[in-house]
Amino acid sequence: MLLGKTIDNRYLVEKRLGEGGMGVVYLARHVVLNKPVAIKVLRKAHDEAAWKRFVQEAQSASSVNHNNVVGISDFGVISGHAYLVMEYLDGETLTDLVNRGPTDGLRVARIGAQIARGLQAVHEKGVVHRDLKPDNIFLVEREGKKDVVKIVDFGLAKMEAGQRLTQDGTVVGTAEYISPEQVTGQDTDARSDQYSLGCILYELLTAQLPFEGESTATLIYKHVYKNPKAPRKLRPEMHIPPSLEAVVLKCMAKKPAERYPNMAALEQALLAEELSLSPKTSGATEALAARSHPSIERPWLYWGGIGGGIAAILVLAFVLLTRPPAPPIATPRATPDLQPRLPALPPKLPDPTVSLAHDLASHTPPDLAAVDAGEDEPDAGGEDTSPPDPTDTSEHSGEPPKGETDKPTVKPRSGHSISVRFAIEPKAVSANVTCKRSRSTCRTSCTVTVPDGASCTVAAAGYVSKVLRFRELKSQRGKRGVQVTLSPVKLKLK
Repeated sequence: MLLGKTIDNRYLVEKRLGEGGMGVVYLARHVVLNKPVAIKVLRKAHDEAAWKRFVQEAQSASSVNHNNVVGISDFGVISGHAYLVMEYLDGETLTDLVNRGPTDGLRVARIGAQIARGLQAVHEKGVVHRDLKPDNIFLVEREGKKDVVKIVDFGLAKMEAGQRLTQDGTVVGTAEYISPEQVTGQDTDARSDQYSLGCILYELLTAQLPFEGESTATLIYKHVYKNPKAPRKLRPEMHIPPSLEAVVLKCMAKKPAERYPNMAALEQALLAEELSLSPKTSGATEALAARSHPSIERPWLYWGGIGGGIAAILVLAFVLLTRPPAPPIATPRATPDLQPRLPALPPKLPDPTVSLAHDLASHTPPDLAAVDAGEDEPDAGGEDTSPPDPTDTSEHSGEPPKGETDKPTVKPRSGHSISVRFAIEPKAVSANVTCKRSRSTCRTSCTVTVPDGASCTVAAAGYVSKVLRFRELKSQRGKRGVQVTLSPVKLKLK
């Protein structure tokens, strides 16, 4: 127990504030500066992995100096337990705000723009948070301004030049806000934080999670393959603007390339929503009313203007009535046309030889090679192309349509491809095989035409994706086909 003790002769521990996955947070006071601070103490003294992650949190957060990111001021060790000192946040988390019900669009846009601004500063330092959730975002009051955002808890952050603290195939994060690329074990970048922020904004608008499931497997499956219900349909009584809904759903796009390019672009979109939803200030409204009705404050100016207008009208009428009439304008007589009229020439007929040569020159036969290739045709898409969820019996049932699993969506050029039979393990897994622009669904096995030089990605929900290059496929294919064994994703949640 650290209550009542002084750490390193500087910080007097006064109160226990809470605890997280790795440590306990205390309220303390600097004995010289008399300034309140928050101290996070590592719970396990001899856990090397926890120690490295704790040090990385201190390094990640302290590298960013931004108004919307919690400030880290000190780091040390007491009785074998590492601790870090950060600014004390006297406010509430977004979890507290969500628990009170849906939040209006203006406030959501204002809060979201600040989160995006802080994350842009984090990303510019080469840090990806990877564990954004309402518990890790505080709302405090600073200099009389409410709803000032503070992003905290960088325990799972990833630094571009830093050491990986998780083994391959291990997923870290919180299942309710985790991005599809984190679930499938792929490498994550700053756009992964954008997906998590989209889930948070969705929850603020609706007071409901975008996806819910009885098990973690069902939940992460929906993050990969399902689209959330539109917030406006879920909460019609909140009158959510369609443009704000579009911003939130774009953040939650399944493919990172379909989201905003960075947090700065997302911030601008949210600021535009905030501007469009903000009411006019009372001062501007009163000034506009005074300009429209000058008699409110200056009645003499109002009646004077009316009198001046009447006088001007009387003067103009007097001038028009006393002006002499204008003399008539003489119209010249028309002179007869004495020139002899010649008969009209017949129209000139086109030269048939010239016309035929022009038609032959302008006619271009179709590019048969381009038509035969068929590579640039867009793939036919649908709302839901996902394999059936083995844990979700309410939304998927039955086998796929006959012949669909072995039929590629794009026909490759003949003579420049190979036919490969993929054998998937475990056999119960329904996997997607993507080769260039061709995508096939495999259950146990399937045959796919692979274009020359293309690589194939084998992916399934809850399993680590595998990428096989053209040379490997060409050398490994045989009577039994190419054997692909998928390893399950190890999900480590906070």
